[in-house]
Amino acid sequence: MFRLATEFLCALVLALLLTACAKGPKIDENTNAVQANRSEKAAIQAPHLQPTLKGDVERASLAILSARDAAKLNKWQEASAQLQAANKEVKSALSRNPRAREDFEELSSAIDRTIATIERHGKEAESQLTELQTRIFAIKVKTS
Repeated sequence: MFRLATEFLCALVLALLLTACAKGPKIDENTNAVQANRSEKAAIQAPHLQPTLKGDVERASLAILSARDAAKLNKWQEASAQLQAANKEVKSALSRNPRAREDFEELSSAIDRTIATIERHGKEAESQLTELQTRIFAIKVKTS
């Protein structure tokens, strides 16, 4: 029994020594590569913060979702403000990607119609907001 415990202890000490002597990662890594990797991770984690077409579409999508939530709570001014912000992002996206001009222009027109409906507290606001959500998700698919 003592021999078994001694062998186990020796194996444990040997494993610890081997681990302690193992070569660690280089400390003088290329700083630019590390920063580029962090930027890539940030873009993946928060695309709505990026000044790109994908970021514009994400911000427009979030604004439309916020407008829909505000309309459900009868916060008409907030819903209108969110839709105006979404329209701004759609126009920004249009300037970045003229190939999808038709989709973005149709979405912008639909947003304008929805803003008018929301400002008069129209009953069809919910269905128009749902349409906007569908349109922006279709554009997300096309642009990704």
